[in-house]
Amino acid sequence: MVHELAHQWYVAWPSLSQRSLHCSGTTLSPWYEWLYGDEFFVDVEPGYDVVPRVRGAYSLGDQWRARYGPVALPPSNELFDLFSPNVYDDGAVMLYALRQTIGEEAFAELERRWAQESAGQSVGTEDFIALASRVAHRDFGPFLRDRVYGTTTPPMPGHPDWTVLPADTPLSTAKAAGRGVPRTLERTLRKR
Repeated sequence: MVHELAHQWYVAWPSLSQRSLHCSGTTLSPWYEWLYGDEFFVDVEPGYDVVPRVRGAYSLGDQWRARYGPVALPPSNELFDLFSPNVYDDGAVMLYALRQTIGEEAFAELERRWAQESAGQSVGTEDFIALASRVAHRDFGPFLRDRVYGTTTPPMPGHPDWTVLPADTPLSTAKAAGRGVPRTLERTLRKR
């Protein structure tokens, strides 16, 4: 429910012909789902923690980009390209990287202002990048464009030990390597 409510607040339905704009609203939905789970499901699902979930998704970034294209540039308007784990989960990983870099206070301001300033408007990824730069008082264009338009996954700020699996690594190898791949991601990857 948190995921779907986030869609309502964060402009998740741009024109399908403008698929590069899709990322700006859709990535916030899994982000809030993950944070809500981190706060409220720890007692229900032992071991639930947003950091291992982000790390597991991060490790699959190059696999997703190889299959589905960059986060904000799905290869087509086909349903499974527009609503891929790359757009959702790797997009949420991008938000985690941004929060790691600008800090929780500035990130919270960015979230508030994005909801307020984009309400009722047609906005997209570049608008989000511009607002992040204004809120952080520095140019976040290169940082965010690498994460949403790049064909490879950039390093994770604050986590130099996090690695990305090569694009051709099978899921069984990822699990054997001890990657914290969440169950929902396992189901998605099995369908490939």
